[in-house]
Amino acid sequence: MLKARKLFLSTILTVTCAALATAQPRANSSEAKKIDSLMRLYHQAGQFNGVVLVRERDQVIYRKAFGYANFEWNVPNSPETRFRIGSLTKSFTTILTLQLIEQRKLKLDAKITEYLPNFSAKTGDRITVNQLLTHTSGLPDYNNVPEFFRLVHSGLLTEAEILKKVSEYDLLFEPGTKFGYSNDGYRVLGAIIEKVAGRPYAEVLKERVLDVAGMRNSGYVNRTAIVSERATGYRKPLARLEIAPYYEASPASGMYSTLDDLSRWAQALDGESLLSNKSKELMWSISPYGNAYGWHVSKAADGQGVKIMSEGAVPGFFARFVKLPNNKGTIILLTNIRGSTNFLPQIEEGIANILLGKTYELPKKSLAEVLYATLQANGISAAVNQYRELKRADRLAFNFAESELHDLGYELLRIKRVADAIEIFKLNIEAYPKSSDAYDSLGEAYANIGDKERTIENYRKSVELNPSNENAIQMLKKLQQ
Repeated sequence: MLKARKLFLSTILTVTCAALATAQPRANSSEAKKIDSLMRLYHQAGQFNGVVLVRERDQVIYRKAFGYANFEWNVPNSPETRFRIGSLTKSFTTILTLQLIEQRKLKLDAKITEYLPNFSAKTGDRITVNQLLTHTSGLPDYNNVPEFFRLVHSGLLTEAEILKKVSEYDLLFEPGTKFGYSNDGYRVLGAIIEKVAGRPYAEVLKERVLDVAGMRNSGYVNRTAIVSERATGYRKPLARLEIAPYYEASPASGMYSTLDDLSRWAQALDGESLLSNKSKELMWSISPYGNAYGWHVSKAADGQGVKIMSEGAVPGFFARFVKLPNNKGTIILLTNIRGSTNFLPQIEEGIANILLGKTYELPKKSLAEVLYATLQANGISAAVNQYRELKRADRLAFNFAESELHDLGYELLRIKRVADAIEIFKLNIEAYPKSSDAYDSLGEAYANIGDKERTIENYRKSVELNPSNENAIQMLKKLQQ
């Protein structure tokens, strides 16, 4: 595994040189030089493989590609490469919804069944369009329902069959009383858009947003369509690279785009070609639950203006689109390698601080990779001791995110070192005692050795911390039967 890791890093460094030799910043400003230096470090550390564009007000000051769009054929990424953008799609679905509201073809307070009469009345008569937009519908997220998730991504279900299943869910809470992130809610919004507009979602998206904003290289993913210059998606479990599985498209996460197209979208959002200023104010208003309509909106630290952000993740891809407070800058980051750690928030924060003249952090080393090498050479006790020592003496140099020990534990489960995995998951719970996922992982590890009592104990704790954890709920049902 270590030899493979060295080969992977060697490949990454080779690609870095090629990418940097052929792509230069458009502007020679001090900010662009600092951003370039930061991006080189993230790429060399194996924490960024993709494309980045930075606008300072109306001027693009940095636009560059790093690494490969396709590792099998050594095809480099370029600013024209097309990436899946995951849940950034929700922001587009929001725009389409608000356009129909502007035209009085749709109402925020209308129930689902007003537009989709075949939707089960037990949920459709209780959930409004507004609640779908703000993730307060009470609908579960199918990503947390393993059996349904597998069916959806098998490609064997029609959209009508998927919607029928979604309409039959038991709600997690009474609509409008809590926040609960739901991809299914945006799938339902897509179906409403199709019904009201009288055409497929992809066509409405193209005509009403992509064509208007000049986004000629963006579109809606199709399982069988050939898309030129599209990046292959990869996942990175610890020290190896794999092709990511296909993720079924929906109005929640079905789009692909490019750097330049998203930059055009940012400019269109500055004007009124897509939405009126009144609708944009509504779209970006912060709800009582701290979110907005298909966006993440937060007040600036100094209280002056708001940061507007949309992000997305599907297997093999991360995407992040940010408009800084008072329109001081736009940051767009797209990557086609997805590990369980998403480095885009740290990269975006570093770039934002450069634009704002603040200090910024450099990338940190992977804790999981260092511990894995120690574990392979000297055993689990040595790795645990090293973790504690690094946390005491060298905390700033290493990434101590929850995902680091999570990744290491699952790599150990994969190679059948279950006892070692249990110790690593215990260590993660020690560091993150309020994490539902950490207890879920430990429960899975105990299930691997048939320790029913400890499996139930940890899954119960996981559900206690996150009542929406469908995986733990389903596992408990099976175990208790």
